[in-house]
Amino acid sequence: MARCCTVPHAILAFVCTIGMFNYIDRGIITGAPKQFGHFITNTLGVEPSGQGVYLGLMTSSFVGCYSIASICYGHAIHSYPKFALLCSGLVTWVVALALSGLAYYLPKSTGTFGFFIFARSLSGVGEAAFQCIVPPYIEDFAPPASRSLWLSLFYTSIPTGTAVGYLYGAVMAESSAGWGAAYLLEAMLMLPFAFYSLRLPTAEDIVSQYSDGSKDVAPEEEAAASARAAEQMTVGLLANGRGGEVGGRPSPEWLTADEQVRQLPEHLEPLPPVMRMAPMAGGVGRASPTSTDNSVANAMLNSSAASLAPPTLLHQLHYLLTMPAFVLLVLGYAAFTATVMGVSSFGPLFMLALNLDTSEVDASFLFGLVVAFAGVLGTPLGGMATDIAGRRKLASLPANTPPGVCTLHEARSIVVVIWWQIAVGATMLVLCAATVGSMHSKSLFLLLLFLGVFFTFGTSAGITRAIMLLVPPEMRSFAVALNTMGIHILGDVPSPIIVGALKDAWAPSCGFVWVNDTEVIDPQCRGSKSSQDGLVDVLLCATMWMFWAVVTWFLCIFVLDRNIKAEAQTYQ
Repeated sequence: MARCCTVPHAILAFVCTIGMFNYIDRGIITGAPKQFGHFITNTLGVEPSGQGVYLGLMTSSFVGCYSIASICYGHAIHSYPKFALLCSGLVTWVVALALSGLAYYLPKSTGTFGFFIFARSLSGVGEAAFQCIVPPYIEDFAPPASRSLWLSLFYTSIPTGTAVGYLYGAVMAESSAGWGAAYLLEAMLMLPFAFYSLRLPTAEDIVSQYSDGSKDVAPEEEAAASARAAEQMTVGLLANGRGGEVGGRPSPEWLTADEQVRQLPEHLEPLPPVMRMAPMAGGVGRASPTSTDNSVANAMLNSSAASLAPPTLLHQLHYLLTMPAFVLLVLGYAAFTATVMGVSSFGPLFMLALNLDTSEVDASFLFGLVVAFAGVLGTPLGGMATDIAGRRKLASLPANTPPGVCTLHEARSIVVVIWWQIAVGATMLVLCAATVGSMHSKSLFLLLLFLGVFFTFGTSAGITRAIMLLVPPEMRSFAVALNTMGIHILGDVPSPIIVGALKDAWAPSCGFVWVNDTEVIDPQCRGSKSSQDGLVDVLLCATMWMFWAVVTWFLCIFVLDRNIKAEAQTYQ
C-alpha cells in the first residue's frame, strides 16, 4: 500500500489530532454532568444524591477493555504490522463512539445504562492501540536533540482535547440534538483518520530523509538518526532473544541489549547500534568502531538473528515488573493521573456547587479554558526542559563514558526535572483546594488551578521518555502499554468513582434536582455549610494524593543513582 507523506511535522500533527479526539471523547461526560446525571436517574432510578458514583463509573468504564487490549497490542506488535493494529483499534473506537451516541436514543431502562457502559468500555480498545504504538513511533522519528519536545507536543492533546471536550459536551448536551449527537458526530469525524492510519510511513522511511539530503539537517543529527534506524533493526533482532549464541558465547534467556553486547568478543566491542548508544548534545554518538569491525559484527548478528524469537509475554512482564525504576515511575504517574482525573471529572460541578459559577456551560468553559491554556503552555515547556537537562548532562560526561551509563544519566536527569515539576504542581493544586473553602474567590481558584496544571502537565513527555530510555527499543511499545494500563488501573479508573463516592457521602445534598422544569444544583447545597465543607474536603483529598508521585519519583532518583554506579562498574 502506498504510504502518505513522510514530512515529520505533518505526521506529528496527524497523530496529535487523533489524540485530541481521544480526549474530547473523555471530556464529554465531564462537561455535561447535569444531563448525564439525568440519564442515570431515568435509567437506574437513582436519586440525585447518589449520582456521583455512577458519573465516576461512566468516565472510567473504558479501562476493562483497555487493560486486556493493551497487553494484546503490546505483544502483537512483534508479530503483526503496527499500523494495521493501529487501524483496527481506531476502527473499534469509532464503533464504540457510535454505540455511545445510540444509547441516548434508546428507551430509558437499566439495560440502556448497561449498553452505554459497554460502549464506553469498548472505547478502551482504541486507546490501547493508540497509546501502545504512537509514543514509541514519535520517539523513533523525532529529531534526536528534541525528542522530549516532540513527545510533549503530542501530549499537549491531553489538556487541549479534555478542555474542548468539556465545552463540546456542555454545548451539545444543552442543544436540541442532545449528548448522543456529540458521540455520533465525533465518530463521523474520526472514521477517515482511522483508515488513513494504515498509510502512515514507517519511522525508517522518515529517518531516511535525514541521510538522503532531502532535508536541511545538521551532520551530527543525521548521524544520530541513521544510528537510531540501525539500532531498531539490529537490537530488535538480537536483544532479549531466547537461546542461541551472541558473538560466539551462550546467550542467556533474558538479557538487556547492553548485556548482550558485553558478551561480544572484545575486538568487536563497542558496536553502537547494539549498545543502544546515548547521543551527545546535538545527537553525536560516543563510540566509533571501524568499518571492518562493523562488517564482521553485522555478519555475525545476521547469522544468529534467525534463531532468535521475539520476547514472550511473560518475559516482558517479568523484565518490567522487576525493574524498580519502571515500577516507581508508573506508581508516581498513577498518583498524578488519579488527582488530575478526579478533579477534572467533577471540576465544573464543584464550581457550580461552591458558588463559583451559576451556569453549567460557563463553568465548563472556564474550567476547560484554564486547563487547556495551562496544558498547552506547560506540556511543551516541560518537554523542552527535559531535553535541555538531558543534553547538558550528556555534554558534561567524560568522552570515554560507556553508552549504557550515558543512557542512565540521561534518564536520571529527566526524572529530576519531572520531580521538581510535580512537587511544585502538587503544592499549587493543594493550595487551590484549601483556599476555595475559605475565600470563595473564583479568580484565585482559577489562578492556582492554572499554575498546578501548568507544572504537572509538564511531566507528561518526560515520564514516557524516561521509560523508553530504560528499556530495550523493541520493548518500548509494551512498556508504554503497561505504563498506561498501570495509570488507568491505579489512577484514573478508581479516582472518579472514589471522588464521586466521597462527594455523595460528604456532600449528599450537592446533586442535581428539578426546579420549575429546569435541572439545577440542589439549592440546599449552596446554603449548607456542612455540604460546602464536604466538597472542599473532597478536593483536598484528591489533590493531596498527588504527593505520592513526589515520593515515588524521589525514590526513583536514588534507584537510578544505584543503577548508574552498578553499570559503570561492569565496564571497569
